[in-house]
Amino acid sequence: MIVLILSLDTSAAACSVALRQDGKTLSKSIDYMDRGHAEALMPMVKKVMKSARCTPKKIQLIAVTIGPGAFTGLRLGIAAARGIALATGTECIGLTSTETLAASLMNVKVDGCILAIMSSKRSDVYAQAFKGNVVPITEPSAITPKDICKYFSIFCDNSSSCTLVGDAQDLVAPYLIEAGWNIKKSLSIFPDAAILAGLAEARWKLGLPYRPPKPLYIRPPDASIPKNEGRLRN
Repeated sequence: MIVLILSLDTSAAACSVALRQDGKTLSKSIDYMDRGHAEALMPMVKKVMKSARCTPKKIQLIAVTIGPGAFTGLRLGIAAARGIALATGTECIGLTSTETLAASLMNVKVDGCILAIMSSKRSDVYAQAFKGNVVPITEPSAITPKDICKYFSIFCDNSSSCTLVGDAQDLVAPYLIEAGWNIKKSLSIFPDAAILAGLAEARWKLGLPYRPPKPLYIRPPDASIPKNEGRLRN
């Protein structure tokens, strides 16, 4: 079964879009940014579609990262994916940012576990552990860097190798090294839409379970509805 997949990632300090078909990336665009995802995303979608000479009606599956990650970025990417799916009548599926990061090492020999570590822009990080074959050991969690060792020592053997992926590798590495972990850093910093599309293709073809395109929030956002629901008081 040949499926044309459009994938979107806006979960971190990067924005990426990819088109994949029959195991091959047809077109891809990635831009690194802390802000500006809203302005960048749809032009990137158009660029990727034009490069692959593809029209929206040909898309058979849409994949989007659902978190953990930046609240605004997640909402933007998911809203865009849902909108395109609605307009084209296409199925839309969600995959986590952390599993997309871990899958970047799918074709690399990895001993021990993989720790996907993403910056939350706060005092903690988003983290998830995987076996070497990218099978999740834990659920995504928000943990302070100093508590990383205590949390993951239950699931991972610190005497074996541990490969880090994500943009918060440097935040947690000193704590892991101090605790005696044998760690390896990687060049996988942000989730990649091309990797995301590969995951979606495998899940879809094998009929494996996937998450709906809804935000995976590890904790509530900073913003909250003001008293009186924002209405002016009389």
